[in-house]
Amino acid sequence: MSFDLIALANVHVDLGDYATAVPLISRALRIREARYAPDHLYIGYVLLFKAQVLHTLNDPTAVDLARRGAQIMHTRLGKTHPKTLDAFALVNRLG
Repeated sequence: MSFDLIALANVHVDLGDYATAVPLISRALRIREARYAPDHLYIGYVLLFKAQVLHTLNDPTAVDLARRGAQIMHTRLGKTHPKTLDAFALVNRLG
């Protein structure tokens, strides 16, 4: 279910409808947080996606979500993995 919500949110993002995407991403995040460990990659990916969308909407909470997502990437993939480096680059751009 969470994967379907993320796919639908991506459609809205592609259409430039960020405000509609946010609740879909939030719901997917709640589902994943209930199902997976707090540092699971699936949660990290959703946090980073939500951070990007919120940043587009000028929401200041985006940087905290990106930071949490980047930390998950670091824990799970290591500090030199390309996805980890991208995540911390996002944090720097948002901060």
